[in-house]
Amino acid sequence: MLSNEEIIKIVKSFQTPRRFLHTQQVAKLAVDFAKTNNVNLYFAWLAAMLHDIAKEFDQQKIKFLVKEKIQQFPTINAAHGLAGAIFVCNELNIKNKQIFNAIANHVIPSEKCSKLSMIIYCADKLDPNKSKLRIEQKIELTKLAKRDIKKAYLVIKNIFRNNFF
Repeated sequence: MLSNEEIIKIVKSFQTPRRFLHTQQVAKLAVDFAKTNNVNLYFAWLAAMLHDIAKEFDQQKIKFLVKEKIQQFPTINAAHGLAGAIFVCNELNIKNKQIFNAIANHVIPSEKCSKLSMIIYCADKLDPNKSKLRIEQKIELTKLAKRDIKKAYLVIKNIFRNNFF
């Protein structure tokens, strides 16, 4: 098993400083959401740290990782979640199904998913440095996610239903 320091070093090696700042923000939110929604804190941190590991992979690498499943995605970039989950499983030897699904489904959410997947999806969309939502919306949705991740997930999923980033 990789140490937290090793995870951070690996993630940094695949991300620009700006993307890594986003990853750190998502990890902080994910842990906060996990604390109040009875989800394993380490799993929340780990899935959040790894959720965008493939975000800056070139298109050929994403296609190689997801293979024929690329047809399921509206854009190649939308496949970075699944590509990242496969990379984490194969290259980092992290085989936990919940973590795999949380990474794989953070771009295009699944209809049925675990609280961990909901947490990663919501934390990714509520990063304070992203500009897709007004600050007031982020504050209210962050409060909701801390109280009830399922309700927050449904609201955020509805807001972002056609945005795959």
